[in-house]
Amino acid sequence: MRCSPMNPPKTYKRLQDNISTFRNWWGRRSIRKTLFSYLFPMGLAFMLVVWISHQLLIGYLHEELHRSRLEAQLSQFTELLAGSGQLTDNKIKQIVNSGDQGSYIFSVNSGESIVVSEKTFLDVVKNILSGDERGIIHYNDKDHTLLGIASEIDIGGKKIQILVLEKENYKPAISDDVHLVIGVVALALFFSIIFFIYLSVNTALKPLGDLSVQLSELKNGRRTRLAEDSPVEFREVVVDFNHLLEVLDRRLKRSRRSMSDLSHSIKTPLTVAIAITGDQETPIEHDDREFLHAKLSELRKIIDAQMRRAEMSGQYSGKPIKVVEKVEAIIDVVRRIYPRKSYLLKKDLPDDFFWPIDEHDFNEVVGNILDNAAKWSDGRIDITLAQEKNMFKIMIEDDGPGVAQDNLDQLTKRKRRLDEQTPGYGLGLSIVDEIVDNYSGKLIFSKSKMAGLRVEVIFSASKLNPAFS
Repeated sequence: MRCSPMNPPKTYKRLQDNISTFRNWWGRRSIRKTLFSYLFPMGLAFMLVVWISHQLLIGYLHEELHRSRLEAQLSQFTELLAGSGQLTDNKIKQIVNSGDQGSYIFSVNSGESIVVSEKTFLDVVKNILSGDERGIIHYNDKDHTLLGIASEIDIGGKKIQILVLEKENYKPAISDDVHLVIGVVALALFFSIIFFIYLSVNTALKPLGDLSVQLSELKNGRRTRLAEDSPVEFREVVVDFNHLLEVLDRRLKRSRRSMSDLSHSIKTPLTVAIAITGDQETPIEHDDREFLHAKLSELRKIIDAQMRRAEMSGQYSGKPIKVVEKVEAIIDVVRRIYPRKSYLLKKDLPDDFFWPIDEHDFNEVVGNILDNAAKWSDGRIDITLAQEKNMFKIMIEDDGPGVAQDNLDQLTKRKRRLDEQTPGYGLGLSIVDEIVDNYSGKLIFSKSKMAGLRVEVIFSASKLNPAFS
């Protein structure tokens, strides 16, 4: 059966799919793939180094072994010649033939004649001794490849040349069996390295796999936070991610609470407005119109206040702000509203001091506290900015009537006002408390030295953002 180009066989199509899958996998960024792409060539290079270096090393050791043996034979032979007294041809022959005849060839050139332990090597010996080489000698011709050692000594005022040769042809190369053994060892070492690389990479990346499982559980609602007992390399990421989840949870709770407050706050004004405008036959009197206007204005202010609360950002939003510059701007705004009051700014930090907090949140905190102090003070408001280690403190105090000690914990309760005669909706300090809590800060109320109220806001960099501290 012939396959047309429009209808390729299944095997070919499967091969194309596999190639496409591999290309897609190779194109994705992966820590595991990156590690393998570096470590695998390193393992291969290590095996090649072992394979090449073993030939050089064993070859060197092989020649050193032969060299040491030749030097030992030369030393013994020289001692025999030196201790023989008057050297004659017969005595030289006797000493030459007394050597290790099985493995070595001994020869002596007395200047008058050349004596060789094996006459078949006489031409070889003459060729070597005719030169000026001394020490280890590599001799090569068409029939022989020999390793030997040559020396010259003085006996009784007579110079004598001595030569010791190995009888067997010298083979500097390693035998095939040794090559095979070393090749098998190098291959086993290579696969062992690959296995340990694979094991090490998977063991090192196991925490990332566990983190991926935790993220899936988090997405499916089976957990609320990531486990922070992770390796130190990405523990900070996990901690910051958990902080981000906490901020999101707080925002969700704040949004729900704001909607609940808004629905309760606008119920009464809307009911009154509906009652006044519901009767189509009765005209709206002047007093009713003013009352309706007052209720609708109240409704608008309530919605504005709740919108301000909903706009709170919390941690991990925006860039650090220039604290002194922002505080001075807020004081200028409040001074325009309450021009008869005196404002004193005390700074225990540089003018270019930055702090990681959203600009809108910071304006809400300082603005609400400062507005509250100006509203109640008799004429003086002190603002102090200070930094202590990883902490930043804002302290605002006034010379007003203050708040009784028993009522200090009531100041941040929603829609709770300690003086109903003063305009307001009881949400200002409640919003401040929520913002400060979102930044893991502290809001402290106490009696001022000027007899009024002192409000302290303390932010901690270590709790707010570990990287910033």
